[in-house]
Amino acid sequence: MFYLSTRVHARPSTALAGELWESSSDRPVGYLDMVMLEGGARLIATDSGGVQKEAFFFRVPCVTLRDETEWVELLDTGWNR
Repeated sequence: MFYLSTRVHARPSTALAGELWESSSDRPVGYLDMVMLEGGARLIATDSGGVQKEAFFFRVPCVTLRDETEWVELLDTGWNR
């Protein structure tokens, strides 16, 4: 599953992004559903600081999609990229 935040409105233009878009969900989910999605993920890509930390707790590799993070220890240990 490729979950997209409800803040994402534009359809991606590349072929790979288009394929991901087709298998995505942009419906809002509650906190418990989000935690279940994170726990079952193989990789998380996010700009959310909270999701970065939850990925660490679930031992799911995380790619941070912004230049800075409040969880520098996750970068220092190599958990986040």
